[in-house]
Amino acid sequence: MKRALITGIFGQDGSYLYELLEQKGYQVYGIVKKDLSINSQSIREKLAKSGKLPIVYELDLQDYKTIKEAIDHIRPNEIYHLSASHVSSDGKRNGEKIDDNLLFKLNVSATANLLAACYDISPSTRILTAGSCLMFESSDSDRQDETTPFNSDSLYGIGKITENHLVEYYRKKGLYACTAILYNHESYRRSEDFVTRKIVKNMCMLKKDKNHKFSLGNIDVEKDWGYAKDYVNGMYMMLQGSEPQDYILSSGEMHSIKEFLETCAEILQIDDWINNIEINSNITNRKNNTRLYGNPEKIEKELGWKREKNFREWIAEMIIEEMGR
Repeated sequence: MKRALITGIFGQDGSYLYELLEQKGYQVYGIVKKDLSINSQSIREKLAKSGKLPIVYELDLQDYKTIKEAIDHIRPNEIYHLSASHVSSDGKRNGEKIDDNLLFKLNVSATANLLAACYDISPSTRILTAGSCLMFESSDSDRQDETTPFNSDSLYGIGKITENHLVEYYRKKGLYACTAILYNHESYRRSEDFVTRKIVKNMCMLKKDKNHKFSLGNIDVEKDWGYAKDYVNGMYMMLQGSEPQDYILSSGEMHSIKEFLETCAEILQIDDWINNIEINSNITNRKNNTRLYGNPEKIEKELGWKREKNFREWIAEMIIEEMGR
């Protein structure tokens, strides 16, 4: 039986990856923080109710000694490092503003510890780290692929670039190590900090109460949005390859927040929804100097990755789940 270790196993991506690997016959282990976010608690409870209980280690990824001991004990065939791999569009994490300098230190240190531990005691372990499209947020390119130079003006993006340099360093030393450069990917397991979940929740409330109103920022902003389960499948495929390579995982499409709203309204059969939305200039989306638009052709051609749900289909799934809450 193959063994996999997932950091952030009760996050959106970690929980879907756990379910995927369990279906494939893996023994799955997880690393979690002592204090789970409300969203992670909800995901854990949902998994438990369906009888899905990964073996969990409550560890601090800043503590190299305990990480090394855990890896030595588990001897995983694969590690998926997804913990603390994202912030929401308004710069929040788990509902709270987080200091950029702290996030940089936490992300880089955790990745360095995991890679070093694998190299020291389990060099045959294959390891994937979660990168971000924000590694390109100050790029000169209107569409990014794996040859586009990284350039970021935020500490979060710089941190992810630094993590990728660590991956490259250990890859040259013989580890099967790679970075999944993830563009926006959504599902009903998203935290409400994210605009997709916020919109779905409020549009479902509007369906039930025609007088319901909610606020958004600029709805003309475009995003490269995809379906989280598809991206998790891509991560799995990356660790099954003949050699370690970094890949972009993106939808290859751009849609505005307004299009997202229109699709929700069409699915829910809501008319005149625009009058229930207050455009608030004080609500700011993350401002990037670059149009973050990914090109997934490399992973499609080399690994055969396909997206199973289109824009409308995964929005419909989010709505069905929300309406059933």
